[in-house]
Amino acid sequence: MICIDESGDSGDKGGRYFVIAAVESSNPKRLKNLVKHFCAQKKIKEIKGSLLEVPERQALLNSLNYADDYQVSYLILDKKHFQRKDILGQNVLFNYLASFVCEDIFRRATSEITLCFDNRTVRTTSKYSLPDYLKAKSIEWNVVHNINVHFPESHDHTGIQITDLIANTIYRSYKYNQPHFYKQISILKSIKFPYQQFGK
Repeated sequence: MICIDESGDSGDKGGRYFVIAAVESSNPKRLKNLVKHFCAQKKIKEIKGSLLEVPERQALLNSLNYADDYQVSYLILDKKHFQRKDILGQNVLFNYLASFVCEDIFRRATSEITLCFDNRTVRTTSKYSLPDYLKAKSIEWNVVHNINVHFPESHDHTGIQITDLIANTIYRSYKYNQPHFYKQISILKSIKFPYQQFGK
């Protein structure tokens, strides 16, 4: 199972950057226990990366990195240098950007692929178009395995909560130029988009 979440705003509002992150875990049970323990300790319903204090973020990342059983792929969009977002619309744009994150994951797959997107952050129309879009792209990528796409509520899905933490940590590292927490994440692949103009 691969969990995918975003941080930032893909439209004209918000800051300069927008992140889509994917977390693959070989031991989802450990991550589930990590989230449940943290939420019980803090007496909260779910982990939200944007609401974490520095010590809380540090504690979670320390716990996450206790074992080498997860990896992160992400794309970060520099909205300053991408002028087609208004033409495409946010729904098509999200699908388009998510496909870059998914491509290597799909190509590496050796069995059925299950993707979980946070139900709160994916726009309603994308929920209908995204599964078909990714399945069409999988044909282009010569992927032979079945693809399942789900949209769980984040408070019911610990994998989404971990991915929210990761996406927000990546977003904050670019927005505030604070790489400390970013360097603690086990990153398999990062995509800066558009590459040649990114950050200039």
